[in-house]
Amino acid sequence: MQGPPPLCFYCRHRRWDPGRGTHCAAFPDGVPQAVLQSRADHRQALAGDHGIAFEPREDAPQDLFAWTVEALDAQAAQPAAKSA
Repeated sequence: MQGPPPLCFYCRHRRWDPGRGTHCAAFPDGVPQAVLQSRADHRQALAGDHGIAFEPREDAPQDLFAWTVEALDAQAAQPAAKSA
């Protein structure tokens, strides 16, 4: 089963166009793959985000948004993987 949509899907700063892909005010040159793949939580400050963090769109579907937030919170609660 595929996971929830990335947090960017619900962000008021998100933009997309064919020439640039997914970008936003925080990442005008393109949203990092870690954010798009929900490996980084942009509700918190991230390197290179120009001080702009996630802000939900007013029209974000609340059930899907909640699913994404729950997944990010569960990921953050897991202990960091140890190197072998």
